[in-house]
Amino acid sequence: MLHEQYYLWGKAELLQKRGASKEEIKAVLNEAILLTKPFFGKKKNTSDLYSEMEIKLFLGLIQFSEDISWKEAELKRMLLFTRKYDSKKIKEQAEMSILKELASIQEEKGDAQKELEYIEQALTLVKESRTMRGLAELHFKKAGLLKELMQRNKDMQQEYQKQCQVELTMAYYTALVMNNVELVQKIKTTGDRV
Repeated sequence: MLHEQYYLWGKAELLQKRGASKEEIKAVLNEAILLTKPFFGKKKNTSDLYSEMEIKLFLGLIQFSEDISWKEAELKRMLLFTRKYDSKKIKEQAEMSILKELASIQEEKGDAQKELEYIEQALTLVKESRTMRGLAELHFKKAGLLKELMQRNKDMQQEYQKQCQVELTMAYYTALVMNNVELVQKIKTTGDRV
């Protein structure tokens, strides 16, 4: 059963790379999830446990789902699970993906404040880990959110502007260290307009 689930996950990855339809990819991911979660979609479980493969499968399904409320609820359940039960290494990988998806959902919903909260949680996660992967992009994203909030809240404009400059500086130097030329250029362009 687990071998078949892994096979189906690989099949979904190949289908995605070959440009298959969302429905075709979702069908394969659903089939894979049903192997270990036979009640998936039939009843709500608030205390589900997730294997590493199930997290990958759910993240894939979430990527192709249109139902924002389902995506958000499932991601929050997965986040609670990973924070409570997963080992440090698995937690870092899974939690980062989950937090980025949650931030993306908030962006889609237009909730900059909540999106900022998830970005800050992701930054904290990176700071506590041994990797810098994604750090520059997170600081850059946070600077953009601060800029957006600055435009909405005139009373906090000076404070947001200072924080925004700090985040852009962090993003810039981290991108330099990571040799991310494209992001360095983007930051230079954005920095002039903050």
